[in-house]
Amino acid sequence: MPSSKLRTVIASEHAALRHLLTKVVEKEPGVVVVGQAENAIRALSLARSLRPDIAVVDSQLPHTVGLDAVRLSRISGLDTAMDISQELPKARVILLANFNLAMYREKGPDGNDEPYLYSQTTVARIPV
Repeated sequence: MPSSKLRTVIASEHAALRHLLTKVVEKEPGVVVVGQAENAIRALSLARSLRPDIAVVDSQLPHTVGLDAVRLSRISGLDTAMDISQELPKARVILLANFNLAMYREKGPDGNDEPYLYSQTTVARIPV
């Protein structure tokens, strides 16, 4: 019996961003994160094995080789998104273009820490 939940894989080299995106994605009804990847090789491996409905890929995702984690490219996020789209044509791939993007925490109106993403020109509050 097929699952009614949309299965999602999140790929970013930044653990804090993967964590934040997981919380945001899983707040949506019927969506579950089934895997997280820190580089392009892991993202492709997870996509091939887990066959997600959705893949969220950081455009700056590094591609690494071997145990020494040598970066080959800083555009491999786009390459990874394209590869997932080609190999899993039914999957929806979201490419995050987060140039000049940073994350910080600030006290919200209720006194709890709230995560924020910001770029040079915009600020967006993301409730988690």
